[in-house]
Amino acid sequence: MDNHYVVVDCRMCQEFYQIPATSEQQEEMDKPRSERKFMQDIFPELSIGDRELLISGTCSTCWDKLFPHEEGDE
Repeated sequence: MDNHYVVVDCRMCQEFYQIPATSEQQEEMDKPRSERKFMQDIFPELSIGDRELLISGTCSTCWDKLFPHEEGDE
């Protein structure tokens, strides 16, 4: 695997994240959003939280603070 990374700073906490990516994934991420595949198709191996970070720029910790789970949520 190539040593490519998608670099993202969380817009809430400003933490710095590096998501490992293949050269094909990096090429897809370099495309304009309107021409890009869905994140789950580009990075099927990533967790939902990591994909959300790539989509919204919000890490899973901050996402959970913004949208706390309520009892009965799945």
